[in-house]
Amino acid sequence: LQTRQLQEQAAELEIANDALREGALRDHLLFERAPLPMWLFDVESLAILAVNAAAVARYGWPRERFLAMTIRDLRPPEDVPRVERAAREHREGETTRRPSRHLTADGRLLDVLVVAHDAHLGGRRVRLVTVLDAAGERADA
Repeated sequence: LQTRQLQEQAAELEIANDALREGALRDHLLFERAPLPMWLFDVESLAILAVNAAAVARYGWPRERFLAMTIRDLRPPEDVPRVERAAREHREGETTRRPSRHLTADGRLLDVLVVAHDAHLGGRRVRLVTVLDAAGERADA
């Protein structure tokens, strides 16, 4: 009887693990294949933790370079104090929509609308950013 119960529990755990793996894969695909530029950054350090293919294409930096940056690096120098102040004053749980100016790898300046949502990842506070053009439309058009 105990052996049968252990086998049933093992089968249930395997089903649960499969569902978790499938959910993680689905979430990764949704993020990576989203048509809008997106990234995830750490609220404390402002380091970019993940970036999707649309952001890599739109901004022109290789993924590895993007992942070595902070959100400060995406802004013209005169905007950095405002970015740092906004990060310090941000209230947890708040979704923000802010106009912003972003730099591309070739030095162009993009007028965009940044929509950012709070999340937790691995015990740290993060923000998920989606970038629209300045009129609130798709930034990849």
